Amino acid sequence: MSYICRDLSERDVDHLENTGVLDEFYLANVKYLEGDKNFNYANCGLTTEEFNNLTQDQKKYFWKKFLRPMGRIVETKPFEEPEPYVFKSLAMQASDGYILHLYNGYIDGNTWVEERGLTRPDASGSRAYIFTNDFWTPKYTYLKSLGITKIKRVIDMGGELVALLTNPDSYNYNTHLDASTMVVEDVTSTYPWGDVTHKHITIDLT
Repeated sequence: MSYICRDLSERDVDHLENTGVLDEFYLANVKYLEGDKNFNYANCGLTTEEFNNLTQDQKKYFWKKFLRPMGRIVETKPFEEPEPYVFKSLAMQASDGYILHLYNGYIDGNTWVEERGLTRPDASGSRAYIFTNDFWTPKYTYLKSLGITKIKRVIDMGGELVALLTNPDSYNYNTHLDASTMVVEDVTSTYPWGDVTHKHITIDLT
């Protein structure tokens, strides 16, 4: 199996929504998104309790909105960005056309800042592809073609993702990231509804 990295357009995401693919991604990740496991809903002016009281369709809509910001300008206020950034959505796709990963992020100088990502098993129900270097090659080859030399993942405090992504051994199968350069920071951002602290994990591309 081979893989490609796609830079999604608004029309691409319309197609993914109309064909039910965004629904499938939400359902494949719902157990990781409930409660405080890997996402702090305070980031969106919503308490965890309020989110948990939403219907399943409302929760699905909430996450589908996150997969639709292509071309949206990140506001300079109140997020205190030094300049506006244009969000991009990337998809990792198998050669049979089956999309495996969806990411949202933006380019800041020579850094790809990845704010959100959802994954799902391949068409056979396996996630083993994640632990192969071949799967990651198209993504990092594409980012390098844009002049990217670093990747920064922005994730919430606590949860399984923090332990996974801050462990250098998690990158042993990936020759495109130099885990020895990893920098982990706790960064607090001010939103209209309060201060929120994220874990920023920055790694050099090889």
